[in-house]
This record gives sequence, C-alpha cells and structure tokens, in this order.
Amino acid sequence: MQSLSKRAFKILKKFFNYVRNILNLNVRYPFVKYGSDVHIQWNVEFFSPNNRVSIGNHVGINSGTVIISDLVVGNYVLIAPRCGFINRGEHTYDVCGQPIYYGPRARSEVIIIKDDVWIGYGSTILGGVTIGEGSIVAAGSIVINDVPEYTIVAGNPAKLIKMRFNKDEIIAHKEMLRKRYEKK
Repeated sequence: MQSLSKRAFKILKKFFNYVRNILNLNVRYPFVKYGSDVHIQWNVEFFSPNNRVSIGNHVGINSGTVIISDLVVGNYVLIAPRCGFINRGEHTYDVCGQPIYYGPRARSEVIIIKDDVWIGYGSTILGGVTIGEGSIVAAGSIVINDVPEYTIVAGNPAKLIKMRFNKDEIIAHKEMLRKRYEKK
C-alpha cells in the first residue's frame, strides 16, 4: 500500500512540475528554451537582455535565483537557491556629463554552464564566464573568470580549491556517463 502512495506522490509531483513549467516558462518567460526534466522554481527571475536563455535536460534551478544575463545551461546541472547570473556590462558608466541612470546599455555577455555542474548556494556568476563540464562552484563564490572542467572553485573571486577527479578518473567518468546515457 505504501509503495502505491509513493508512486502516486511521484506522479503528482511530476504533474505539478509540468504545470509550473508551463506557467513559468511558457507564459511568464516565453523566450526561455528548455529541455526535459527541468525543475525551475516559481520565484526564479529572468531578465535576459537579449531574451536568450537556453536550458538543457535534467536541470534544477532553485528558488530566489536571478538571471540578468544571456545564459546557456547544459544537461544534468544543479543550481542552488539565491544564485545570481549577472551581465557585466549592464550599464555604461563612463560617459562624462551623464548620470549612470541615463547611460545606455552596454554589451551583453553570455554565461555558459556546461554539463554535470553544481553551483552552490548564493553564488554569483558574471557575464562572459564559462563554467566547465563537471565543475562545482562552492556556496557564496563570485565567479569572474572561466572555470576549467572538473574543478572545484570557491571564494571571492573564485579560485581553484581542488580537482573533482584526477585525469584517469575524468576519463573513466566521461566513459561511464557516455555508456549510461547512450542506452536511453
């Protein structure tokens, strides 16, 4: 009996996620392109300057996250609550005699999050940054430079803490993932 209720709960959860995605991504933010098994909480905000946001498959973006940049997110990505994806060139500030308030918008830089990435609570990623495949950004980090694949970064500005895997493990990990998801 309990397994039936667990199964019913999973079905209901999947249904409500589907409805939330329709309301959130098809009604509120129709410019966001997204794949399957995407979980984006209702209070995630999108203010993409060029309306260019692409989210892959199996992605979770948690509550309170703000996206003020063009963004490309790969597959199997976890984004913790209260993260910020912020365009570096949001406002022009170097025009003499003109307040920043009236300054024109500057150029927009795309943020790229590759596959198999975890971004920790309260992290900020600035425009033009690429987070490499398999990387982890520790909670509260401010990422101003590209993050190489399979690294763990932390701090302000974020710096390499350690590698997630050694070179042989990276090769094995990629091969295991390829075999696992090739079957599906």
